Amino acid sequence: MGIRPVPKKVIWYTPDKKKKMKGTVIKEEWIEEHYPHGDYRKVIQLIKPDEGGEDIIRLGYYLKRKDESDGEYHWGSQTTIMMPKANFQKLIEKAQKNEII
Repeated sequence: MGIRPVPKKVIWYTPDKKKKMKGTVIKEEWIEEHYPHGDYRKVIQLIKPDEGGEDIIRLGYYLKRKDESDGEYHWGSQTTIMMPKANFQKLIEKAQKNEII
């Protein structure tokens, strides 16, 4: 399947796995990292939930394994970091203030 361009529909579940959520990735940036076993595209995505509410930031990665024949990236994140955009901004500000980044 590979990586689709934005905007793209996405599905995820609440942490308790009880509710299926849907939204649209409206912006995405990435960096690529290369390792002997495969290539990674580490992403930050801005997601607009279908049911409204605050936009969400998601951190994750796509993986292209060297031993797979299709040679395409596939979503590799089994666990992702997702939080409201405002909380992500606060976290980044705190990390900068504490010289983490």
